[in-house]
Amino acid sequence: MIGNRMISALLLAVALTLGAGGQTGPRKSIDVIIDAGKTAAPISPYIYGQFIEHIGDLINRSLWAEMLDDRKFFNDIDSKPSAAAAGRAGRGPGRGRVPVQWRPIGPDASVVMDRQNPYVGEHTPLIRLAGDPPRGIQQAGLALRKGIAYTGRVVLAGTPGAKVTVALVGGAGPGGRQVVPIARLGAAYAKFPLKFTAEGDNNDGRIEISGTGEGSFHIGAVSLMPADNIHGFRPDTIALLKQQRSGMWRFPGGNFLSAHEWRDAIGDPDKRPPRPDPVRSGFQPNDVGTDEFTTLMDLLGVDPFISVNAGFGDAWAAAQLVEYANGAATTPMGRQRAANGHPAPYKIKWWGIGNEMYGSWQFGKMAMNQFVVKHNLFAEAMRKVDPSITLLATGATPEEMTIYGLALPIIGKLIPDFGSPGDWDFGLFTHCFDAIDVMSEHFYSYAGQRFGHEAGVKSGAFNRADYMVKVDEPLVEWARRWTKVA
Repeated sequence: MIGNRMISALLLAVALTLGAGGQTGPRKSIDVIIDAGKTAAPISPYIYGQFIEHIGDLINRSLWAEMLDDRKFFNDIDSKPSAAAAGRAGRGPGRGRVPVQWRPIGPDASVVMDRQNPYVGEHTPLIRLAGDPPRGIQQAGLALRKGIAYTGRVVLAGTPGAKVTVALVGGAGPGGRQVVPIARLGAAYAKFPLKFTAEGDNNDGRIEISGTGEGSFHIGAVSLMPADNIHGFRPDTIALLKQQRSGMWRFPGGNFLSAHEWRDAIGDPDKRPPRPDPVRSGFQPNDVGTDEFTTLMDLLGVDPFISVNAGFGDAWAAAQLVEYANGAATTPMGRQRAANGHPAPYKIKWWGIGNEMYGSWQFGKMAMNQFVVKHNLFAEAMRKVDPSITLLATGATPEEMTIYGLALPIIGKLIPDFGSPGDWDFGLFTHCFDAIDVMSEHFYSYAGQRFGHEAGVKSGAFNRADYMVKVDEPLVEWARRWTKVA
């Protein structure tokens, strides 16, 4: 690593050698000598970090190895066309790929969503048997690869006359259908292991859970992953992420946080309720929560950075999360963490209060004079649990307030004056300074364009696209140079 003084000397030498513009005569070569033996303090590992947000498949498929959609049956099961596929108006997991629906094996009436005795969530599929014809549910669209082992589990309960099997179908040949028979069922739910090995490549494999005989059976939950998963995460993705050498990761990132209940995502994964995700217009299985995130950070060698819900959430829930992560096993939440298989505290240092709470798109958004009170309540409660944590606030410079038109309804001006009610950072620094260790600024750049405000406020409702001006400038250059707003 080159020392700062040597870099400064090199830059000065280059500048003097180049001289003023308009020089005539033959060009002179520049000799640069780098003394690698002289070093300075290492660059902070936090100069580059990441965050991850529950948008579409970013976590549930890109990181997590689960192959099945809706494995705890948030949606009804029938043969009707998917509303999500017809226009994303249904109950799918946010943006991107449309989730694959479970379909009945047999008539629709053979599958009843039981709300009286659900295993997890609001309802559980109850399969009514009809003798020899198989009845049950199936999900297609599984990408299977020859020779790859797949493992999982299914949670079942049923009457003594029910004979249940789980099959993985990957082709038409003799080995294309592998069947795992389930031992005698009882009235209480039980977990049964699954293991298959694909006989060939197939991008439209399917899993079938079906039964014959008399009576009925419930399917509480089901899971299927490639057997080479690393604590539930995809090994190929883990290998790629290690190469980034990030300093920290923020979780749960983004707008999703504002309506997320962290306590839904701890404990037995099969008993974590799938919940509606109003922010992303879908649902979340809650399979990846605080414990899984810290496991991922250990796998990557990265510091965890946890954000608490300052939208629909409250200071008490935030303090409980700090205690769950950092409290001793003798504390109430630390005891719960230990019961979930993690007796040692995680000792997480970095904690953020909310996400972009200045934005009109946030659930639980409130005026600045109210949010500063909320921020301070959060900080006090969280520090009371663990005084050693570092608290980050989500900031918004006057530019951020400008390019999204956020100051306009507050002060009637596109560009807020510094220190005005439209200056979010000023409000936080003025009223929350002692409750902020780090100000985390959110800023977005757009390739080939910049925000142009020279013409002033345009008539009609604010639309950021109306102010964007094309420029011949790479995205990386704009990210280094914030647009001038005043």
